[in-house]
Amino acid sequence: MKGLFWRIWAVVLVLSVLWLGWAIRSSRPAEAQEFDDDLAANYFSDGLRHAGGIDVADEIVVADEILSRIEKPDEHRLKELKKSIKKKRDEMTGITWYLPLEDSQFKLYIAKADYAPPLLRFKAVTHGGDWVFFEKILVLADEKRFITNIDPLDRQSDVVVDEDWFNYPEVQAKEWIDVPVGMKGEVFSLEDFIHIACAEKVKVRFAGENYYRERKLKKAETNALYDVLQYYIWVLTDIGENSRKGTNG
Repeated sequence: MKGLFWRIWAVVLVLSVLWLGWAIRSSRPAEAQEFDDDLAANYFSDGLRHAGGIDVADEIVVADEILSRIEKPDEHRLKELKKSIKKKRDEMTGITWYLPLEDSQFKLYIAKADYAPPLLRFKAVTHGGDWVFFEKILVLADEKRFITNIDPLDRQSDVVVDEDWFNYPEVQAKEWIDVPVGMKGEVFSLEDFIHIACAEKVKVRFAGENYYRERKLKKAETNALYDVLQYYIWVLTDIGENSRKGTNG
């Protein structure tokens, strides 16, 4: 009888601990929510200083032979393109976000405010067990090389911790930039990204003073770059049509 009593007591104790854990989790007060993917925060921090977007005719100049690599979508392609871009609307800010379905740590996306032209943005993330403190991003797209210096004010960082209770927490250093594309003096240009999106092989390096981290982009990632560029150039702006009329380039 004593053995049975202690077994029952052990079961009751385990159930009590599990119930207590559930109660603690479910009774936490509502926490502040971050803007999805830091989108709105970045848009307001540096997007609005450019009047909310790019004056396409004045700011973006791309050679016609480069721009022609992003083809005008026909009706069938346009349907596929719209399926590859997810659209998010923030009613509080009046901003609509256009993001690729393929989640990538080297990506383009678009912000469109009700009162402004579309703003093409670039986000690049690197993370690992050690800090890189990257000062440059180097891209090798097939045989063409691109390099850009990073403004320290544009580089952001955080410490990411795995909160799984049953595993030893893994701590990683996360560093990233999230900046506009196509403006004078900004990181990379629209023309650069056309080269990168159309390349067969792309390698990216985040380089600091003493350390670097690099990786190859998957084909799905370069396809996502192409999709966003095609949507931006031919659907949301007049860049493509202006090129055909001889007003761009």
